[in-house]
Amino acid sequence: MRRRIAVLIAATLLACSASDRGAQHAREPRGCLRIMPLGDSITLGVNGGYRKALRERLIALGCDVDLVGSQSDTHSADREHEGHSGFSIARIAEGVDGWLGAFRPDYVLLMVGTNDVAWWCTRPVQEIADEHARLVDRILARRPEAWLIVGSIPPLGSKTVGPGDVDRALLGRELSAAIRTRVEERQRHGKRIRFADVASVLDADDLSDGVHPVEAAHAEVANVWFEALGPVISCAHPATCAD
Repeated sequence: MRRRIAVLIAATLLACSASDRGAQHAREPRGCLRIMPLGDSITLGVNGGYRKALRERLIALGCDVDLVGSQSDTHSADREHEGHSGFSIARIAEGVDGWLGAFRPDYVLLMVGTNDVAWWCTRPVQEIADEHARLVDRILARRPEAWLIVGSIPPLGSKTVGPGDVDRALLGRELSAAIRTRVEERQRHGKRIRFADVASVLDADDLSDGVHPVEAAHAEVANVWFEALGPVISCAHPATCAD
């Protein structure tokens, strides 16, 4: 009798242990891509922007995708993001610790800097790029196990901006090049970071006002993010993303 009781207790404990492991696995499904689109109004986009097209491409690949962030719109099946209209690098830096802590993304798509040069520029481009690099380092330190994909800013239509009377198209090209240099430096040091050359797939005809891509152009931007993500994602074990 005592032996039967001991066997029953052991079987019960084993079943409970298996159940606990199963519940843990359900909370952390393999194949779920938790992605935070992070940036300014270009990340917000038009009717879901690049976020909608990127999500569709990843799902077609066999991935399940959970876009995360404190912002939400009605133009995509997965509405969350961190696209903040008018935000500069500094303003993104002010909120990034809280956003990363609250939503714990495994992939961050950072594209910011347009508002630092598009309308008014009082600083050298290299100084702006250094501020961008400090934001990058902050994200890497906050989410060391995540992958950070850093986008160049889209090209800017030619226009003289003050106070130095400089062509913002030139400023945009110089800033994107400086951002790329800093990303590649961190890659050489083994950081989990990649560069997405958004500027390479757009030109002035793709901009509605010399700054913001038109709706159709966001599909091209999505392709650049998709290609940058490709080497660092795996959907070999697809699973439904947990809420």
